[in-house]
Amino acid sequence: MYKIRLPALFMLLCFIFLNACSQTPSYVMELDAKASANCTSAYSNHSMFIADLTMTMLSPSSSDSDLIHDTSPVAALRPRQIRKPVLDVSPKKEANVLPIPKAIKEPEPTNTPAPTEKPEPTKSPKPTKKPEPTKTPVPTETPAPSPTSTTDPTSAPTDDTPSETPALEDTSSPEEDAKKVSNKPMGVPESSPVDMSYFDDALFIGDSNTWRFRNFVHKKRKSDQNYMGKAAFLCEIGFGLHHSLLPLGKSSIHVKCEEGKQWEIVEFIKQNSFNKIYIMLGTNDIGLNGVDKTVNYYVKLIKEIKAVSDADIYIQSVLPMGKHKQKRVLNNKNIEKFNKKMYEQSKSLNCYYLDVASCLKDSEGNLPNKYSSDKYVHLSNAAFPLWVEYLRTHTK
Repeated sequence: MYKIRLPALFMLLCFIFLNACSQTPSYVMELDAKASANCTSAYSNHSMFIADLTMTMLSPSSSDSDLIHDTSPVAALRPRQIRKPVLDVSPKKEANVLPIPKAIKEPEPTNTPAPTEKPEPTKSPKPTKKPEPTKTPVPTETPAPSPTSTTDPTSAPTDDTPSETPALEDTSSPEEDAKKVSNKPMGVPESSPVDMSYFDDALFIGDSNTWRFRNFVHKKRKSDQNYMGKAAFLCEIGFGLHHSLLPLGKSSIHVKCEEGKQWEIVEFIKQNSFNKIYIMLGTNDIGLNGVDKTVNYYVKLIKEIKAVSDADIYIQSVLPMGKHKQKRVLNNKNIEKFNKKMYEQSKSLNCYYLDVASCLKDSEGNLPNKYSSDKYVHLSNAAFPLWVEYLRTHTK
């Protein structure tokens, strides 16, 4: 009996084994799909075999009493609940199974720290100013616009002019600008005309207008030898007060005498005898050095002359300019201001002041076109007889 049932026991053990394989743990389910298919095929074949074996064992040849009272080792293997054995998966049985490779995690990129930017200095907000209450402007008189001027020394159109220095700004107040030009003569009052011989011992010092005046007198003397007596002239085109204080040199501008020789004014007066000295300078200086500095040059020159001569000194006013040729600094307003300052200086210097400009300007203080050769600062031949007549009627 034992010999007959041993094969059946073997088959039962195989059935239990295969039944345990069918309940594979979760980690075995992760095996390759091919191994799972092989196990399923084997299970099917053995199940059919076990079924046949079971039918044989339950056939009438065997009795129920034998099965119940069987004390064989097989009977001990018939518990109602059989523990499910753990399938031992050895490396030999998994020869054809390839483990599923774990996903390789890519290394996370290391974040390179961004360069820290220097914080910009915070600008403190500007304090807001409280709006000032608007004031109602008091109506004021608008001064008359003064003509513009540039640094342009007087000279004849065909002759070279000296180098210029920067002009000084005029610092006159609006009240002075608004004043009208006065035509009232200053200085020596008008008197009866003197004879031409009165100028025999006179010396005339000046710039281009005195140079033109000399040429006019020379032409008159061709028909009248006593015209303006024996008056001498020391003048030059473009000459100014700033030149009169410089030593004689090749590059400097100096006055010339009748013979054409250059002289320093003080040296010429020392070597010649004169009782009357007429000076008209300043036009070439106002535009270059301003009014006040030109006055200082004039005062210094007069003091040097007085140091070497006892002659009476006549300061002749600077002549006016044409209306449409006014410059930024050299203009009739500054010329008028300069003439008034020299009139005041003449009192302290014990000199005579002759307002020659009063006989050559119109009601607006400008030089009329008929008395100008260039509508600028140079006189025409029509102006010189008026000049001569003024000198004859304003003497001491």
